[in-house]
Amino acid sequence: MSEEKKGIKLSVLDRMLLPAILPKKGGLVTMMTTRHLLKEIDFSAEEVKNLGLRENGEEVIWDPKKETILEVEITPAMEDLIKQALSQVDKDQNVSLDMVPLLEKIEAL
Repeated sequence: MSEEKKGIKLSVLDRMLLPAILPKKGGLVTMMTTRHLLKEIDFSAEEVKNLGLRENGEEVIWDPKKETILEVEITPAMEDLIKQALSQVDKDQNVSLDMVPLLEKIEAL
């Protein structure tokens, strides 16, 4: 029996913010799940070029007219991982205003 997967639509900003809330350390399964999720949301060299994604001082900027939404399939293990990460960020009161749209998408899973 295969795992039921859900989808989440991520903007460029979502894809840059999500790694910041995921665990940096954990058990083997947690870190394997984290690694898999990070691979799914990573930017390809072609996307970087097409978006004009670049660093400007301490900011990362891109051409919003060229932005595309990435739909990522989320396994139950990934869903658990990101919901736990959301809970921890909220509990630690580390939610920035930029994170709110991403965290609302995660909550809706």
